[in-house]
Amino acid sequence: MKILWSVAAFVLGLALGVLVGRQYPQHRFQPMAETKYVLDSTTGLVCNPFQDPKTNLFDQGLSQQKDANGFPLAPPPSYPPACGK
Repeated sequence: MKILWSVAAFVLGLALGVLVGRQYPQHRFQPMAETKYVLDSTTGLVCNPFQDPKTNLFDQGLSQQKDANGFPLAPPPSYPPACGK
């Protein structure tokens, strides 16, 4: 009877490990030639490892510089996004 419970616990742990692994896959980042960007081979998306992923782009838009007429200057593009977003 103890062996049956041990096998059942092992199978349950294995099944839970597979489910968690599929929900949160491991990300692998590979450098892209001579650029500063990296490729996430899990998702196939390009990201910028030097950009802070916690920056709030809305707050950056509110505190941007204005030209002589009072119009906001266009911020630099934020593509590709930061890694980890």
